[in-house]
Amino acid sequence: MFVEFKNLYVAFRKEFPLAIVYLNKCDGERFLREQGIALSGSFSSFIPLIAIVDNVPQKASCKIIFTNYRILNKEEEKDVLDTLKRSNLTINDKGFISFLDYKQICFEVDGNILPYDDFCKYELPEGQVFKMVFDNGYSYYGSEPFKGDAKKYADTAIKVAEKLGYLWFSWTMGFRLNNLLNVNVVYGKDESYSVVSNT
Repeated sequence: MFVEFKNLYVAFRKEFPLAIVYLNKCDGERFLREQGIALSGSFSSFIPLIAIVDNVPQKASCKIIFTNYRILNKEEEKDVLDTLKRSNLTINDKGFISFLDYKQICFEVDGNILPYDDFCKYELPEGQVFKMVFDNGYSYYGSEPFKGDAKKYADTAIKVAEKLGYLWFSWTMGFRLNNLLNVNVVYGKDESYSVVSNT
C-alpha cells in the first residue's frame, strides 16, 4: 500500500512537505488499525521506511510524524511503481522494496555516486584500502579481504544485497546503504580496530 503524507517529519528534524511512503501488508494493516479516523499522527516500523520525494526514493526513518495522509488509488500506485522501476527498485515476493537489478546498484565514495562499472575501475589513494564495518555494540573496521580491489568489494556488496533481499541501512555483513540507497563505501589505512558504537 502506498500512502501520501503531508508534512512528513522524519529523523533529525527533517521535513518533507509531500512524500509517498510504501507500507507492506503487515505495516499497512497496522497503520490503518492504529490510525483509525484521525488524519494526523505518527507511525513506527521495525525497518526504515522508504519515502518518494520529488520522484526520488530515499530512506525516511523508522518513525514518521505527519499532519495529513491519503491512500493512493490503483492508478496512482502504477505511477509510483514506475518511479521505483526507474530507480532500479521493485517490490519483491515477500512484500519488501528491493533492488530490481543488483548489477545496477551504485556506490558512493568521496561524495561521488558511481555505477558498478565505474566503481570497479576506482583507484583508492595510495596507502588506503577498502573496509568492512560490523556493528554489534562495537563498530569493527577491518581491511580484509579486499585491500584495494574495487571489483571484489563491489561484487561482495552485491552478494550481500542479494542475500538480504530488501533495503537495509545499518551495518549488515560489513556493508550499509546510505539515505539515497547507494552502497556507502568505507576506506582508510590498512588496519583493523574496534570502537564503541554510537548507533
